[in-house]
Amino acid sequence: MPVVFVFIMVMNGFTLKNCDIGFRMYLKGYVNDEPIDVQAKLASGPMWTEACAQIFFTLSICWGVMVSYASYLPKDAPVIKNAFAVSLINCSFSFFAGFAVFAVVGHLNGMGSPVADKTSSIGLAFIAYPAAIEMMPGANFWALLFSITLFMLGIDSAFAMVEGTVIIVQDSALGNKLSKFVTATILCVIGALACIVFCFNWGFFLFDSIDHYLNVYLIMLMAILQSVGASWIHC
Repeated sequence: MPVVFVFIMVMNGFTLKNCDIGFRMYLKGYVNDEPIDVQAKLASGPMWTEACAQIFFTLSICWGVMVSYASYLPKDAPVIKNAFAVSLINCSFSFFAGFAVFAVVGHLNGMGSPVADKTSSIGLAFIAYPAAIEMMPGANFWALLFSITLFMLGIDSAFAMVEGTVIIVQDSALGNKLSKFVTATILCVIGALACIVFCFNWGFFLFDSIDHYLNVYLIMLMAILQSVGASWIHC
């Protein structure tokens, strides 16, 4: 369903007025439809940090997810082939989906919309996209489809994160005594209770802070440590 929805949004995006502004922003990095200093951008440390954090998250690298999934593979599985296949499919779809995102951004910029700067994370999902969907024919239907898609993507991410944690717990002496169902249930209940704090009025700011520092700095640190550890052991 997410694939179908993204395809529809991309096709709709090409019909939006001023979508070309968004495409220039997407493919050339334009700001306010003006060229940028590419060298300065490439020399920006924060930009590379954000980019690494994004690709690490979307590929589930350094989150323990891929390691847990790989534990189910046969010993003679073509690991390199699988790694390239997953990476290429993921990045190709992400690149394609980017046209849907920036068509909306360009459209909102051309309208002078106050939410035109909401181009990432929660701002895009819950502010910019709904603003664009509201202008589509049959807006209520598309809004419902968008909500269901986000819910399914959230469940999909939860599968991966819970699986990665369950494998680690079951490898411990205590966790080995529990069934996978019991372990997953306990983790889901703990996770649900912990996430209640995000439902308060200040939950958005807490989520934004945790998302930034956890997904950017902590994951980058884990990536460095894992690279050093793997190189130390295998080399």
